[in-house]
Amino acid sequence: MDGRGFLYAQQHVAAFLQSADKSVLVMNDALPDMNLATPPVYDYPAEVTTLVNKLAQLTTQAQKDEVVFFNGKLNIAVGIIGTLLLGYGQTIEEIMFHSFGETSSVYDSGVAVWKNKLINSRIRPTTVIQQLYPETPFAINDGLTVKGRHFQALVRVMPHSEYPSGSSCMCQAIEEYLTDLWPSLSLTSQGTPVLFDPETTPVILSNLAMPNVPLTGAVNPGSEGYTAQTMSLRCGETREEGGMHFTPAVPAGRALCTGMGSAAAAKTKTLIPGLPEGDITVRAGISATPPCEAQCCVAATACTASEQSACTAGCTGTWDLPWFDVVNARMIAFMLPDRVTATTTQAPFFQADRNHITIVGMMAALTPQISQAETIFQLRYTNTVDNLVWNSIAANSATLKVLKFGQSHDAADPIVRSGQTSSDARMVTAVHAVAAALTLLIPSATSDFQASLGYAILKPTIGFQGSLISACGSPAIASTTYSATCLRDWYDSAPTPSRLGQVIAYEIMYHKVRDGWNSLGTDDSCDAGAHFCHRYADITKYDPEVGQCLHETLA
Repeated sequence: MDGRGFLYAQQHVAAFLQSADKSVLVMNDALPDMNLATPPVYDYPAEVTTLVNKLAQLTTQAQKDEVVFFNGKLNIAVGIIGTLLLGYGQTIEEIMFHSFGETSSVYDSGVAVWKNKLINSRIRPTTVIQQLYPETPFAINDGLTVKGRHFQALVRVMPHSEYPSGSSCMCQAIEEYLTDLWPSLSLTSQGTPVLFDPETTPVILSNLAMPNVPLTGAVNPGSEGYTAQTMSLRCGETREEGGMHFTPAVPAGRALCTGMGSAAAAKTKTLIPGLPEGDITVRAGISATPPCEAQCCVAATACTASEQSACTAGCTGTWDLPWFDVVNARMIAFMLPDRVTATTTQAPFFQADRNHITIVGMMAALTPQISQAETIFQLRYTNTVDNLVWNSIAANSATLKVLKFGQSHDAADPIVRSGQTSSDARMVTAVHAVAAALTLLIPSATSDFQASLGYAILKPTIGFQGSLISACGSPAIASTTYSATCLRDWYDSAPTPSRLGQVIAYEIMYHKVRDGWNSLGTDDSCDAGAHFCHRYADITKYDPEVGQCLHETLA
């Protein structure tokens, strides 16, 4: 019931992943053995007692905030990104290097756990309690008492199988990824080097330093922050405490996905030649550069119009990021009260330069629509955007490698190298690449994207340019044959960051729309338009009322 009198039923989200294989993965070379999460034998009455007792322990707002925080996987990812910027002073390229690998580990593990959920098809605690104990009163969170037939978990129960826990699986992957990758980052705090330790180093800042998660706005519940280990632990535990999972689901999720985060970290390192061997650091390998006119009008006192015009005039090259008042942009992005707060070295915000602000602003524009998607689709969206941005960074370098989704799981040279190596060129290309992919990836985010800072200063083409489609065909049309040579020739005829972003997006999206997700709604030959051919519609005729779940009794 939607609260307005409308009744609806929910099908299992992303049922097509029942047949997922390694071709759907980004960095992992294989899916784990599905037998690692063996079908559970539930003692439902005992499980209900345990679950309700845990739920009854939630009596403070901080406890409930923690359940809500870990319920949103974007909160974890963006909380870590915010920590890399505000806590450890990472460049935007270093942040995106981390983020591409992190979202790949989460996406790959998400595919694995979804496949297993579809095999097991187990019902949620909400259904069990409502069916078994309709008239039994239960004491739950905040001292409330509710009859079983009215029972609900603390947060919305996800429309997919209860077992195994997707959250514990994905957070296991994140913990491994951070543990293996972050020692390669040049972390500093207030100018002092930080030696990463998964047991003690915060990967999400405390709520004193970061009260709310950037972009999502979620309350940060961590009074002491979260390390890689405590993040993973609490990510799983809160699923039981909030009433969303029975006890076997969380360890099963961890068991299934063990090793996937480490595999993603190993693959991520190969994107920087010499990093796997320890011959170079991430910072040295990426070689970020300051934005053009980086020191122009960055003081606490605002510049005059003529001074700002001089700054603007210094950033008019084809591959330059156009100049804007970064101090004012920091105030808007971080909701700061004045220019002093945005510039003092006593606060962390001075570390955000124009490249940070441009990419973070672009992500902020996409976040509202991504957040409305179900979890597994959030993973696909965020990882694809990160792939676009990282490939844009690598294309504007002499040595950095890319991952070509749908073609290989191994690091490769970019489809084009521009000959540019500045951070400006990388960020400008990234904005053009995301804009080009938008109509196929997240078309509902177009208006928000057009309101972003990156769009305002660069005016990228939304979707693919007509001349590219005329030359190489539309990536959305099934009959189009992919040709890297055609894309290179089209770029070489007029080499600009706009065209570079277009070919990067074309290469990724050509294979994304053919990855079996039915992302355009046309995989079953539906040709009647978007009103009838729904994006991501299930065409597998998956029936959840089959398999192991039918052999158990609730009582």
